[in-house]
Amino acid sequence: MRRTALTVAALAAVFSAPVFASPIVGLVDTGSAGLGNVDTNYHFAATSGTFIPQGATSPVTYNAGTARGTSSSGVVGCTGGANCYGVAGTYKAWTASAAPASLWLAPTAETGQTYDGQATGSYTWTLDFNLYNFKNAAFTAQWASDNEGYVTLNGQTLTGSTIYDGYPAFQQFTGFSDLTDSGSSALVLGKNQLVFHVFNVGQPVANPTGINVDFLSSNVIPAPVPASALLFVSAMGALAVFGRKRGRNSSVNSVAV
Repeated sequence: MRRTALTVAALAAVFSAPVFASPIVGLVDTGSAGLGNVDTNYHFAATSGTFIPQGATSPVTYNAGTARGTSSSGVVGCTGGANCYGVAGTYKAWTASAAPASLWLAPTAETGQTYDGQATGSYTWTLDFNLYNFKNAAFTAQWASDNEGYVTLNGQTLTGSTIYDGYPAFQQFTGFSDLTDSGSSALVLGKNQLVFHVFNVGQPVANPTGINVDFLSSNVIPAPVPASALLFVSAMGALAVFGRKRGRNSSVNSVAV
């Protein structure tokens, strides 16, 4: 009976233990694969998309860009600034990374390659992650792109994530975040999908494209175990103790007979 009581106590301790926040698994910076390697965390695709340019009142639809990526992903191209080199040329305008793990991704190892020489090309970079049994979750991040774009989480555009065309677009980071306590969170139970929509404004020369994503913080708090679960553990413990006693009494009666 002592062993049974200890087992019940251990289960009760597990179910009633305090819950602590932990980082959201799957929210990884661009470039985690290391310079020159394919970053499979981010899925790259050339696909048509819509965007409302700065000063416009209605969305414009752009065709899929001319870049095709590497194995449906991108290649970790550079850290930014003078470190951005490509086989097809040198491109040094991209902003330097804000953190050692946050590096620029380009469609291929040729960071400076020109795309979309005739018209603006549309691209997406997609990052999937999962959330299970959570009470609250939140993350903050920043990103830079060449050229303009915006970020969606499960189809919902994240406030403040839009980057407009111009030299500053790839010379500074733009922040975005999501918080379940905000009342307008796009985070869901199960699979979540962050999509970075990028529009490479067309020009015939010196026209590469890429993104840099830097997650500043993230946390998820598991949902507490409901009282019914604790009651179930207690009930199972009581039944186990009762069954053990009953079995022992039956053995004693058999011996007496």
